[in-house]
Amino acid sequence: MGSIIGLSLWIALATVIPGMVTIAVVWLAFVIANGGDLSTLPINFDQTSDWIVTSIAVTVMVMTQALGIILEKMMIQWKWYGTRKKEELAKMDSEPMGWYDAYKKLYPQLARLKESDDAKGHLERAIAQFFMTNNTLVSFSVGLVTSVILLGQGPGNPVGLWWYAGALVLCLAVTYRVAVSRFRILGESFLAVYQEQS
Repeated sequence: MGSIIGLSLWIALATVIPGMVTIAVVWLAFVIANGGDLSTLPINFDQTSDWIVTSIAVTVMVMTQALGIILEKMMIQWKWYGTRKKEELAKMDSEPMGWYDAYKKLYPQLARLKESDDAKGHLERAIAQFFMTNNTLVSFSVGLVTSVILLGQGPGNPVGLWWYAGALVLCLAVTYRVAVSRFRILGESFLAVYQEQS
């Protein structure tokens, strides 16, 4: 039962929350572009069935996570989550693996841990936080692209959209820094568990 609850929490953090952020930022882009006139939005939720609204929301959530997974793979491959500080690089030589190597071994190691191990709970929480932050990068990117497309269409509220696009760029910068931090914490947490079990 505990594993089901843990899985549900992971799904909520990594899929539902970033998906809701995606819906919110895209929705706000259209609201600002239309000067607050909700009647001209592409989808009028007041006249749409609950099933359709729910289906749209779930689709956005799943696609946000899918793009987040692709983004994570690319950023791991290109090592865009950063490396240790220069003064710590010498210490890495004595360790069995660095953050990126540790991350590649993370899921097989997590599968070996028992549900009763405290370490498993810590690792699952770190993974969920990392993916939630990483997937939210996708949300802000989608909102920014939507804002730029709406700006290119001309009429509407260009000043508001420019301010909104600027705010989304700031959100992207902050979220990226948080993703780097979460990745480091995840790597360090895994290395601590790995060394303890070695």
